[in-house]
Parts: sequence; C-alpha cells; structure tokens
Amino acid sequence: MQVDFYILAQSDFAEKHRYACRIANKAFGQGMTVFIATEDVAQSAALDKLLWTFAQNSFVPHAVCDGDAKDRARYPVQIGAGDAPHPFDLLISLRRDAPHDYAQFARVAELIIDDADDKTAGRARFRFYREQGIAPNTHNIS
Repeated sequence: MQVDFYILAQSDFAEKHRYACRIANKAFGQGMTVFIATEDVAQSAALDKLLWTFAQNSFVPHAVCDGDAKDRARYPVQIGAGDAPHPFDLLISLRRDAPHDYAQFARVAELIIDDADDKTAGRARFRFYREQGIAPNTHNIS
C-alpha cells in the first residue's frame, strides 16, 4: 500500500478541490479507478461540478455515489461522503479524519492546504498511517 501526502502551498480550499481533480484525471488516464472521499453531500456536489470544468481538454467519467454504488466501468471515478461502495485503486481523501477503510485501496492520496486547521488534521492522519505501519510519502506542491 502506498500513501502520499500532497502539501499545497495555497491556503484556499478550492485549490485543494482542483488538485484532487488533477489527481483523479491523471489516475483515470492511467486506467485506475478512483474514489474521492468527501466530508459531506455538499462537498460531493461541488467536486462533481468541478470535475466537469477544472480543465478544458479533459473528460473524467464520474458520478456521485452517496449511498448508491455506480457501475465502475461507466464511472471509474466516484465521489461520496460515505464509505467506498466497492474496492477502487485509489482513494483521494478530502476528509478531516483518516479513512477507516483505507486498507481496501492500493493507493491513498491525502491533500493538505496551508491552513492551520487543515495542517493539524493532516498531521493526525499522517500519525495514523505511521501507527498502522505505513510510511507515507510527502510531496510539497508550490
């Protein structure tokens, strides 16, 4: 299992969402299935909309699956505030707490912005993974 922390230089939560879309787009291009874990239904809806508009020449087939599993062949990228309905290759976590179902994913991407509360929550997630015997990778994104 691989866990990557992406530390963004920006303090804007919208930038965190845009970066999640970039990761999802890249993973989709590599043939991976992706679950984007959000805090709530409103954040899921915002990511759904952003995935249509974040880059001009990209198409990321996706669906919001809050409570309902979607066909992975048709929707390889799914967004939800609950647990992933079935195994995916990559988890992009936008949640404050560490995901309890992280072990079902081959890879986990954690995003942190330059915000005191977000950094505190990110440090707690980093410690969580280390306590599970995982050595997370850290990437500083400027």
